[in-house]
This record gives sequence, structure tokens and C-alpha cells, in this order.
Amino acid sequence: MDNIHPSMDPDLIGDASANEAGARESNLGESSQSDGNGQYREPFEYGEILKSAGIDLSDHQIAVRYYRERSIPHLVSFPSKRQLVKTELIPEGTTLWEPGEPIEDVDWFSSMSMSQKVIPGVTTVKREWGFDEGAEPEVEPCDLDLYVDCSGSMPNPQQNTSYTTIAGAILCLSALRAGAAVQVTL
Repeated sequence: MDNIHPSMDPDLIGDASANEAGARESNLGESSQSDGNGQYREPFEYGEILKSAGIDLSDHQIAVRYYRERSIPHLVSFPSKRQLVKTELIPEGTTLWEPGEPIEDVDWFSSMSMSQKVIPGVTTVKREWGFDEGAEPEVEPCDLDLYVDCSGSMPNPQQNTSYTTIAGAILCLSALRAGAAVQVTL
């Protein structure tokens, strides 16, 4: 009898037809990284498989691809902040401008269109403004600043699996998916 992982055992997980589609979706990209028992290969082993399949990539490109594929199933919803409702000033009409009010309030175009003779307090008008509340407030994702330790105290992520690198990839890909800007500082 074949040994199968408990998460794949139809006797334990129930209806196989309902779970086959989910299992296929969750195993996308896993065939080259996983040995089928839920154990992931190391990045250098993943690179050897790609190279034996005729895919010519640098070690850096292989590592990027490895960590992206490992991270995609674990993406999270990235935080965002609601923007204030934008209000716009809209002209609503004119009212009489009285002497003693600020001179910059006079709407000269409207005053001259009513009468060619300007008489303060009689033919001078000022613009009345209203506010347009605008639409629903926009949601803007928070930008991500990621700081990476490159002092050499951590193992090379191109050779051995680095869970810190997986966590960083999850954060970056989640932020990019939400439309945020990502800045990585070494």
C-alpha cells in the first residue's frame, strides 16, 4: 500500500471530488519544489531540476523564482488607509459686495456684466461658493519599506531555504498585489 500524506487521504478529508479541484490549485508550482510529501526542496535542488529541464537561468533568477512560488500561497491582505472625502469648491451664484468687505472678494467679471459703471455696494457683487462632497473616500494601500540585513550573518538564500526571505517575499508580493509601493533597503 502506498504511503500518502494525511491531507491527501480521501478517507480523512471526505468527498474526493470536491477536494480534487482545491488540491490541484494548491499544488500548482509545487511539483518542482515539493517531493509530493509536503517536504520542499532546497533552492539549489530546485535550480538543478530547472537546469536539467533545459531552463537556463542564473542562480539569482532561480532563487527569485523559488521564493516567489513558495510565497504565493501565503499572500495576505495588505493594510490600507481611507483617504478623507475630497470636497471641491463650486460656484453657486453671486451676492452684493458691501464696502468694508475684502476687495479680493469682488467678482469683477460678474460686476461688469451687470453694469458697465462700477458703484461699490450697488453694482459690485461677490461670488458665493458651495462645497461638493465628492464620492466615497478612496482606499490607498500603505507603502512598504523593507530593511534587509546583508552583513553575512545569515545563510545564502540561493543555496538553503531562508524563511526570513520567504517572509519578505510574502510581504512584498502582498503589498504589490494591493497596489502599494515597495522599497527595499540593504
